[in-house]
Amino acid sequence: MSKAAEEQVGTSSDDGTLDEVFAFHVSLVELTESYQAKLVKAYNEDKQWSKIIGTLRKYAESQKKEKEPEPPKNIQFRLIEGLVYYQELDGRRHLCIPKSLEKKVFELAHDDNHHCGFH
Repeated sequence: MSKAAEEQVGTSSDDGTLDEVFAFHVSLVELTESYQAKLVKAYNEDKQWSKIIGTLRKYAESQKKEKEPEPPKNIQFRLIEGLVYYQELDGRRHLCIPKSLEKKVFELAHDDNHHCGFH
């Protein structure tokens, strides 16, 4: 999971100029069924995520082939088993966290693992 760019680093391109590249700190976690249910509930209560889910479901209904078909390439969100993922162009997926659960997720990743915490 990643919330935002943690630090900016530079890399050199062919012409010798520095390109902007962001490095992300990532924690891999396994979600229990009960926490997945909390995420789904929080998506439905969140104005932004409920709109995105609605758009993805409308697209799926319009396709009438699969339960969760691949959205068009210009839509980079995926709805998989009720969870929303942001999908990079290279196929990597990042779980999207509703605003109401952000603090708890970061506490789990930082405070519970003896990191400095999330403020």
